[in-house]
Amino acid sequence: MKYTPIPFFLCVTSFLSGLSQDSFAASTLEYRLKMSGNPIEQRLEIQNGRAWIHGLGGEPEMDLLFDAESGQWAIIDRKRQSYTAFSEKSVRHLSEQLELVAPLVKGLGEQMGGLSADQRQQWGRLLENVPIEQINRLKTTAKKTKLAAAAKPQRIAGIECRPFKVDSSATHLDFCLAEPSAFALPEEDARTLARMTESSQGMIQNAGSLSAHFGVSLAAKDLTKIAGFPVSFREGESKSGLELQFLGAKNAAKPLHAPDIPSSFHQEKIKLW
Repeated sequence: MKYTPIPFFLCVTSFLSGLSQDSFAASTLEYRLKMSGNPIEQRLEIQNGRAWIHGLGGEPEMDLLFDAESGQWAIIDRKRQSYTAFSEKSVRHLSEQLELVAPLVKGLGEQMGGLSADQRQQWGRLLENVPIEQINRLKTTAKKTKLAAAAKPQRIAGIECRPFKVDSSATHLDFCLAEPSAFALPEEDARTLARMTESSQGMIQNAGSLSAHFGVSLAAKDLTKIAGFPVSFREGESKSGLELQFLGAKNAAKPLHAPDIPSSFHQEKIKLW
């Protein structure tokens, strides 16, 4: 099961209908997500220390789940009857593993340059289809990555956020981040959103070599500047690229139901290739 790290954990709103705030707090943030130019609604819902997205990325059988107490994330694939769990610790471990094998992979990639097509195919099978040439190319282009933070904030759907740009020859990102408190959620949900933001920032900062091999490599001092919860996000410069924009927060009329992970589902590990 492959997942490209991309900074895009999104949606939350508010609470109450006929019950006191102490009975339940349930918040939903609504976003418009565009993939290949087609807009869909994407909602992040928060309740009882958990946050989740049903239909992640427009896939009706994919869910994203975050637990604030444990700091654990899970992507649930109901079609494959599987789930992938991850955390700051597992992302850091994966990045450290990649850093260890990077010199070997780079050396193999250079050596394979002089092989015939048949020989390269045989090596590819032996290495379980590790995309050595792609890794080397992204490692090179990642060195040209630049981060720029705008001096003036923007306001999107009533939320003030700070715009950022990330540019490399492999990728172009525009995003705007807000303090979790800017969403003015009920106290318990606000803590969950703050913990979610803290965890996602920790994963970005721990990604290191992992993000470099997907074409984005930023210095540690730059990574610490990327702080906040997404209000908008755009990948690429064409209209067919990925776009995400906050639309607003709504009060939940009734308690929400977080996605479960059935005991019959099998766990899959995050893989690079």
